[in-house]
Amino acid sequence: MLKLSQYNNFIIHKVNTVIDEKNSSVRSIQISSNLGFQILIYYAKGIEVIKANWQFFNDLALSLTNDTSKINDDTLALIEFEREIAEYCVKEHKISFNNTIRTTVGNLSRTVNISSDFTTYLRRLYLFGNVSLIDTDIITVVAPKVVRDISSIIDRQSPRTVQNYMIWRFMVNRAWNMPKRFRDIAQQFNHVLQGTSTERPRTVICASYYNFNSSFMPNALSLIQLHSKKNLRALREPVDRKEWIDISPTQINAIHKLTLNEITFPAAILQTPMFDKDAPKYLNYGGKNGCSSKKETEKLY
Repeated sequence: MLKLSQYNNFIIHKVNTVIDEKNSSVRSIQISSNLGFQILIYYAKGIEVIKANWQFFNDLALSLTNDTSKINDDTLALIEFEREIAEYCVKEHKISFNNTIRTTVGNLSRTVNISSDFTTYLRRLYLFGNVSLIDTDIITVVAPKVVRDISSIIDRQSPRTVQNYMIWRFMVNRAWNMPKRFRDIAQQFNHVLQGTSTERPRTVICASYYNFNSSFMPNALSLIQLHSKKNLRALREPVDRKEWIDISPTQINAIHKLTLNEITFPAAILQTPMFDKDAPKYLNYGGKNGCSSKKETEKLY
């Protein structure tokens, strides 16, 4: 888990350095469950997507190994694991994923009732970014009951199942950076999940990574690792009030978070040409409401 986190692949619990909600002049650590959200999306889309997800794992595993004797058993174990997570998420659907608690590094295991090994993992992760955590560093845990319960489900699985699942999710994330035979497997799943029939042009994918004078895959991994270190080091850096964190000031498209039932409208809709303080009110209303209604409509599909 630690190694994958160093490549910004948080399979189970996501760890992020954020501007503190209570004191915007400092940064804190945010922890949230990463596992249940993605599985819930698959199950919400129906049996065809679920089957395609299982087939994705099976085909990818077959392409990576010559020993196929345990692939069927491993696939069944992962299916059962994901089913248990999905059933939990459906059963606990009334839990607000916006609930948070504030604690410190020193009190994390007691406050959230999570294994002390997780605190050790957190300290080692930030050391990767040359940051030594202290007991008083602030941590915000999003949906702590979900974090705790999913951790309990994971503890009941065999080490092989957990290891296979983490490797599987990592390979899903990186399949688009691999040779064509792997991208074709990913595209088959993507076609069922999103309805897209072709992958992004290779030139676009390559251009999104910096050239380290090496092959493409090491380039991608090197850049991901650099981004991970940057995020970890940010914990000790001063907050720049002019900094735009996740959404650029020119972005108009709203961000829909399915599992949170939430839409974020960026500040760009309050700028020209969507809005201008000197423009007639009907133009301002038309510009803003046109953008809002478009996003509300997209949410339904």
